[in-house]
Amino acid sequence: MGTAHGYGISVRVTCIFLTLRNTIRRCRADDRYDAFPFDGSRFLRRPISVCDWDGTTLTLIYKVVGQGTAQMAQMAPGETLDLLTGLGNGYDLAPARGKRIALVGGGVGIPPLYGLAKRLGG
Repeated sequence: MGTAHGYGISVRVTCIFLTLRNTIRRCRADDRYDAFPFDGSRFLRRPISVCDWDGTTLTLIYKVVGQGTAQMAQMAPGETLDLLTGLGNGYDLAPARGKRIALVGGGVGIPPLYGLAKRLGG
């Protein structure tokens, strides 16, 4: 679980920053997290790709497409979001180390590429 604060990037795209209660042990570029507001009003989790992360913070950028993501976009700072973590396979970065590569994405497929580019450049 984490506490949230965020802002709208455009009318239908939201960026949310989560301060986690537990340290992230494993996160890879393009990992997916399933999330829903902790108030119990939603039963189905929303799959969200991770844009960026460090030891205690996740950055998620997602498109508002229904009631669940709209509710997440309206969360006030300090509200709790329930996360199911470590989903997806992520990218194996080892083959790309030391090489020039092109990252191509579109729409809401772009945010996960930010974290990938950051890790490849470092």
